[in-house]
Amino acid sequence: MNVGPLTPVNEFFRPLHGVINVSKNHPHKILFATSIALAVAADTSENLTDQSFIFQAPVGPGGAPKFENVLDLSSKPLVMHAPHIVTGITTQILWFQGSREAVPDVEIWAVDFDTSKGKLADAFGLFRRQSLTQAMAPRQPVLILGNTIQKEPGVPNTYLATVVSLGGWAAASVAQVNMQNGTAVVARKLPLSPFLNPSTLVRNSAIHLGGGDLLVPAYHEMAGAFGLLVRLGQDGRVRSTARIGHWRTAIQPEIVGTGP
Repeated sequence: MNVGPLTPVNEFFRPLHGVINVSKNHPHKILFATSIALAVAADTSENLTDQSFIFQAPVGPGGAPKFENVLDLSSKPLVMHAPHIVTGITTQILWFQGSREAVPDVEIWAVDFDTSKGKLADAFGLFRRQSLTQAMAPRQPVLILGNTIQKEPGVPNTYLATVVSLGGWAAASVAQVNMQNGTAVVARKLPLSPFLNPSTLVRNSAIHLGGGDLLVPAYHEMAGAFGLLVRLGQDGRVRSTARIGHWRTAIQPEIVGTGP
Protein backbone atom coordinates (compact mmCIF):
# COMPACT_ATOMS: atom_id res chain seq x y z
CA MET A 1 0.00 0.00 0.00
CA ASN A 2 1.27 3.48 -0.82
CA VAL A 3 0.46 6.78 0.82
CA GLY A 4 -0.71 9.58 -1.42
CA PRO A 5 1.55 12.58 -1.94
CA LEU A 6 2.44 14.32 1.29
CA THR A 7 2.63 18.09 1.39
CA PRO A 8 6.18 19.25 2.22
CA VAL A 9 6.41 21.47 5.27
CA ASN A 10 7.43 24.38 3.07
CA GLU A 11 3.94 24.37 1.49
CA PHE A 12 2.90 26.32 4.59
CA PHE A 13 5.24 29.08 3.43
CA ARG A 14 4.19 29.06 -0.24
CA PRO A 15 2.60 32.55 -0.05
CA LEU A 16 5.94 33.91 1.16
CA HIS A 17 8.02 32.22 -1.53
CA GLY A 18 8.84 34.41 -4.49
CA VAL A 19 10.31 37.79 -5.27
CA ILE A 20 10.38 40.03 -2.21
CA ASN A 21 11.20 43.65 -2.91
CA VAL A 22 13.28 45.14 -0.13
CA SER A 23 14.86 48.50 0.32
CA LYS A 24 18.48 49.02 1.29
CA ASN A 25 17.07 51.08 4.13
CA HIS A 26 15.47 47.97 5.64
CA PRO A 27 18.20 45.37 6.20
CA HIS A 28 15.89 43.37 8.51
CA LYS A 29 13.65 42.68 5.50
CA ILE A 30 16.64 41.33 3.58
CA LEU A 31 17.50 39.07 6.51
CA PHE A 32 13.90 37.86 6.72
CA ALA A 33 13.73 37.12 2.98
CA THR A 34 17.04 35.27 3.12
CA SER A 35 15.94 33.11 6.04
CA ILE A 36 12.69 32.16 4.27
CA ALA A 37 14.60 31.29 1.08
CA LEU A 38 17.07 29.11 2.99
CA ALA A 39 14.27 27.32 4.85
CA VAL A 40 12.41 26.59 1.62
CA ALA A 41 15.59 25.40 -0.11
CA ALA A 42 16.39 23.07 2.79
CA ASP A 43 12.95 21.51 2.82
CA THR A 44 12.71 21.03 -0.95
CA SER A 45 16.00 19.08 -0.84
CA GLU A 46 14.35 16.33 1.22
CA ASN A 47 13.79 13.00 -0.51
CA LEU A 48 10.18 12.05 0.17
CA THR A 49 9.79 9.49 -2.60
CA ASP A 50 9.63 6.31 -0.46
CA GLN A 51 6.11 6.36 0.95
CA SER A 52 5.41 2.63 1.17
CA PHE A 53 4.10 1.22 4.45
CA ILE A 54 5.96 -1.42 6.42
CA PHE A 55 3.62 -3.86 8.15
CA GLN A 56 4.19 -6.27 10.98
CA ALA A 57 4.05 -9.93 10.02
CA PRO A 58 0.49 -11.25 10.28
CA VAL A 59 -0.34 -13.42 13.25
CA GLY A 60 -0.77 -17.06 12.22
CA PRO A 61 -3.59 -19.33 13.32
CA GLY A 62 -3.29 -20.38 16.94
CA GLY A 63 -6.50 -22.09 17.86
CA ALA A 64 -9.84 -20.66 18.86
CA PRO A 65 -10.00 -16.93 19.67
CA LYS A 66 -9.61 -16.14 23.36
CA PHE A 67 -10.91 -13.08 25.12
CA GLU A 68 -9.72 -12.28 28.62
CA ASN A 69 -9.95 -9.24 30.86
CA VAL A 70 -6.33 -8.58 31.91
CA LEU A 71 -6.61 -4.98 33.11
CA ASP A 72 -9.44 -3.33 35.00
CA LEU A 73 -8.39 -0.05 36.56
CA SER A 74 -10.55 2.24 38.61
CA SER A 75 -9.30 5.44 40.17
CA LYS A 76 -12.47 7.16 41.36
CA PRO A 77 -12.93 10.04 41.85
CA LEU A 78 -10.20 10.56 39.21
CA VAL A 79 -11.03 10.41 35.51
CA MET A 80 -9.02 8.04 33.30
CA HIS A 81 -9.07 8.80 29.59
CA ALA A 82 -7.51 8.18 26.14
CA PRO A 83 -5.88 4.75 26.59
CA HIS A 84 -3.13 3.91 24.12
CA ILE A 85 -2.03 0.28 23.71
CA VAL A 86 1.39 -0.59 22.28
CA THR A 87 2.11 -4.25 21.56
CA GLY A 88 5.47 -5.99 21.59
CA ILE A 89 7.32 -8.47 23.79
CA THR A 90 5.92 -6.35 26.58
CA THR A 91 2.62 -4.61 25.93
CA GLN A 92 2.37 -1.11 27.40
CA ILE A 93 -0.88 0.72 28.05
CA LEU A 94 -0.80 4.51 28.46
CA TRP A 95 -3.54 6.87 29.60
CA PHE A 96 -4.00 10.22 31.27
CA GLN A 97 -5.80 10.70 34.55
CA GLY A 98 -6.83 13.60 36.74
CA SER A 99 -9.81 15.20 38.41
CA ARG A 100 -11.17 15.91 34.90
CA GLU A 101 -9.93 16.54 31.39
CA ALA A 102 -7.83 19.63 30.56
CA VAL A 103 -6.85 20.61 34.10
CA PRO A 104 -3.39 21.04 35.65
CA ASP A 105 -3.56 17.91 37.82
CA VAL A 106 -3.68 15.54 34.81
CA GLU A 107 -0.77 13.06 34.73
CA ILE A 108 0.35 10.40 32.25
CA TRP A 109 0.26 6.85 33.63
CA ALA A 110 1.29 3.48 32.23
CA VAL A 111 1.27 -0.23 32.96
CA ASP A 112 3.32 -3.04 31.38
CA PHE A 113 1.90 -6.44 30.49
CA ASP A 114 4.27 -9.32 29.71
CA THR A 115 2.37 -11.17 26.99
CA SER A 116 4.70 -14.19 27.06
CA LYS A 117 4.07 -14.80 30.76
CA GLY A 118 0.63 -13.24 31.07
CA LYS A 119 1.98 -11.08 33.90
CA LEU A 120 0.67 -7.59 34.63
CA ALA A 121 3.00 -5.14 36.40
CA ASP A 122 1.93 -2.37 38.74
CA ALA A 123 0.70 0.87 37.19
CA PHE A 124 3.14 3.78 37.45
CA GLY A 125 3.22 7.50 36.75
CA LEU A 126 5.14 8.10 33.51
CA PHE A 127 5.42 11.88 33.71
CA ARG A 128 3.70 14.98 35.03
CA ARG A 129 3.46 18.48 33.65
CA GLN A 130 6.04 19.70 36.19
CA SER A 131 8.69 17.28 34.95
CA LEU A 132 7.99 18.20 31.33
CA THR A 133 8.30 21.89 32.18
CA GLN A 134 11.83 21.18 33.42
CA ALA A 135 12.64 19.16 30.29
CA MET A 136 11.18 21.51 27.64
CA ALA A 137 13.64 22.97 25.14
CA PRO A 138 13.41 25.88 24.75
CA ARG A 139 12.20 26.41 28.31
CA GLN A 140 8.48 27.04 28.64
CA PRO A 141 5.76 25.97 31.03
CA VAL A 142 3.56 22.93 30.48
CA LEU A 143 0.19 23.80 32.00
CA ILE A 144 -1.90 20.82 30.83
CA LEU A 145 -1.19 17.31 29.57
CA GLY A 146 -3.37 15.23 27.28
CA ASN A 147 -3.30 12.28 24.87
CA THR A 148 0.09 10.55 24.82
CA ILE A 149 1.43 7.79 22.57
CA GLN A 150 4.71 5.99 22.02
CA LYS A 151 6.48 7.76 19.18
CA GLU A 152 7.70 4.52 17.61
CA PRO A 153 5.43 1.55 18.35
CA GLY A 154 7.20 -1.04 20.46
CA VAL A 155 10.21 1.20 21.19
CA PRO A 156 10.09 2.53 24.77
CA ASN A 157 11.45 5.80 26.20
CA THR A 158 10.30 8.13 23.41
CA TYR A 159 6.76 9.50 23.42
CA LEU A 160 4.60 12.05 21.64
CA ALA A 161 2.53 13.99 24.16
CA THR A 162 -0.22 16.56 23.75
CA VAL A 163 0.81 19.59 25.81
CA VAL A 164 -0.59 23.04 26.47
CA SER A 165 1.66 25.97 27.41
CA LEU A 166 -0.96 28.71 27.06
CA GLY A 167 -4.76 28.57 27.22
CA GLY A 168 -6.64 25.31 26.59
CA TRP A 169 -6.96 22.66 23.89
CA ALA A 170 -7.19 25.34 21.20
CA ALA A 171 -3.52 26.09 21.94
CA ALA A 172 -2.36 22.47 22.26
CA SER A 173 0.86 21.25 20.63
CA VAL A 174 2.56 17.89 20.13
CA ALA A 175 5.85 17.43 21.99
CA GLN A 176 8.40 14.67 21.56
CA VAL A 177 9.45 13.47 25.02
CA ASN A 178 12.68 11.51 25.51
CA MET A 179 12.88 9.48 28.71
CA GLN A 180 15.90 8.05 30.50
CA ASN A 181 15.76 5.91 33.65
CA GLY A 182 12.10 6.81 34.09
CA THR A 183 12.68 10.57 33.84
CA ALA A 184 11.89 13.02 31.05
CA VAL A 185 15.28 14.40 29.99
CA VAL A 186 14.29 16.52 27.00
CA ALA A 187 10.99 17.54 25.39
CA ARG A 188 10.57 19.54 22.21
CA LYS A 189 7.42 20.69 20.43
CA LEU A 190 7.06 19.56 16.84
CA PRO A 191 6.78 22.51 14.40
CA LEU A 192 3.52 21.54 12.70
CA SER A 193 2.44 25.07 11.82
CA PRO A 194 4.32 28.34 11.23
CA PHE A 195 1.65 30.20 13.18
CA LEU A 196 2.59 29.63 16.84
CA ASN A 197 2.02 25.87 16.39
CA PRO A 198 -1.53 25.86 17.85
CA SER A 199 -4.23 23.26 18.26
CA THR A 200 -2.56 20.01 17.16
CA LEU A 201 -3.06 16.77 19.08
CA VAL A 202 -2.23 13.06 18.79
CA ARG A 203 -4.26 10.01 19.72
CA ASN A 204 -3.33 6.85 17.75
CA SER A 205 -0.22 4.89 16.78
CA ALA A 206 2.30 5.78 14.09
CA ILE A 207 3.34 3.41 11.30
CA HIS A 208 6.75 2.86 9.68
CA LEU A 209 7.51 3.90 6.12
CA GLY A 210 9.92 2.12 3.78
CA GLY A 211 12.73 4.65 4.10
CA GLY A 212 12.81 4.47 7.90
CA ASP A 213 10.55 7.46 8.55
CA LEU A 214 7.42 7.41 10.71
CA LEU A 215 3.93 8.45 9.64
CA VAL A 216 2.03 9.83 12.64
CA PRO A 217 -1.73 10.46 12.54
CA ALA A 218 -2.60 13.73 14.28
CA TYR A 219 -5.48 16.20 14.19
CA HIS A 220 -6.29 19.89 14.39
CA GLU A 221 -9.02 21.38 16.58
CA MET A 222 -9.17 25.14 15.98
CA ALA A 223 -11.79 26.79 13.74
CA GLY A 224 -12.81 23.39 12.44
CA ALA A 225 -11.45 19.90 12.99
CA PHE A 226 -9.50 17.77 10.55
CA GLY A 227 -6.95 14.99 10.51
CA LEU A 228 -3.26 15.32 9.65
CA LEU A 229 -0.53 12.93 8.55
CA VAL A 230 2.85 13.94 9.95
CA ARG A 231 6.01 12.42 8.51
CA LEU A 232 8.91 12.28 10.98
CA GLY A 233 12.46 11.58 9.85
CA GLN A 234 14.77 9.25 11.72
CA ASP A 235 16.32 12.30 13.35
CA GLY A 236 12.92 13.29 14.78
CA ARG A 237 12.43 16.27 12.45
CA VAL A 238 9.12 16.96 10.73
CA ARG A 239 9.72 16.23 7.04
CA SER A 240 6.22 16.77 5.68
CA THR A 241 2.56 17.05 6.58
CA ALA A 242 -0.69 16.36 4.76
CA ARG A 243 -4.29 17.08 5.57
CA ILE A 244 -6.60 14.05 5.57
CA GLY A 245 -9.61 14.67 3.35
CA HIS A 246 -11.59 17.90 3.22
CA TRP A 247 -13.87 17.43 6.24
CA ARG A 248 -14.01 19.95 9.05
CA THR A 249 -15.52 17.73 11.72
CA ALA A 250 -13.24 14.66 11.69
CA ILE A 251 -10.68 14.12 14.47
CA GLN A 252 -8.46 11.40 15.96
CA PRO A 253 -7.53 9.53 12.74
CA GLU A 254 -5.95 6.08 12.85
CA ILE A 255 -3.84 4.31 10.21
CA VAL A 256 -4.97 0.73 9.58
CA GLY A 257 -2.75 -1.43 7.37
CA THR A 258 -4.67 -3.73 5.04
CA GLY A 259 -1.85 -5.08 2.89
CA PRO A 260 1.57 -4.35 1.32
